[in-house]
Amino acid sequence: FMYFKFYHNEHHKYQGVEGVDTDLPTAFEAKLLSNPVGKAFFLFFQTWFYALRPLFVKQPVITRWHVVNYAVQFLSIGAIAYFFGWGPIVFLLVSDHFAGGFHPLASHFIAEHYAFKGDVETYSYYGPLNLLTWNVGFHNEHHDFPTVPWSRLPCLYELAKDRYYKELPYHESWTNVLVQFLFNPKYTLYNRVKRADKHNIADKNYQGAADYTGGWLLGLGMKEKPKEDVQ
Repeated sequence: FMYFKFYHNEHHKYQGVEGVDTDLPTAFEAKLLSNPVGKAFFLFFQTWFYALRPLFVKQPVITRWHVVNYAVQFLSIGAIAYFFGWGPIVFLLVSDHFAGGFHPLASHFIAEHYAFKGDVETYSYYGPLNLLTWNVGFHNEHHDFPTVPWSRLPCLYELAKDRYYKELPYHESWTNVLVQFLFNPKYTLYNRVKRADKHNIADKNYQGAADYTGGWLLGLGMKEKPKEDVQ
């Protein structure tokens, strides 16, 4: 959780900045997998691409919260394995894997930020599958107001749609997103909007306390770690 929090916060703050936003496929991934077989491979293993890519792009500075997280995870996994065997651990790993793959719910990973229309970088989806995914389809709304809880995103959309969201392109079907990405050569891993790293964020290292209040949006509680202190 602590690692995801770090990377997801940076995805919000520096979306599309290569070397910082680990949601972006690397150049190696895009070159190797932007063909029909490669796209199918990417979709089937996308959970592990999202889990492992950050290790090759930008590693966070380890804080006490990461250490606590490691301790809790090792103790929990050890206790489950000791009392119930490795079956539950295998079940959880398989469940993680099939959170991605060839099904409409998993295609939200593609629908959110792959450019399907011009240089529009974020897309929402307002269909019924939001009921099964904690409203993750309200993705423009989530990026504009990331501290609004998932349960209130539909209300946020209703309040702001006429002024902010009505004219934005959105996906009507996650199933169609899946089909188009797989079979339409126009859509590949290159279909991402990149932003210039004007402040050399990719070369900086940050440390900060765990923050659940949204202060990270303004950089509160975060300070640059001097390069000489980085191992």
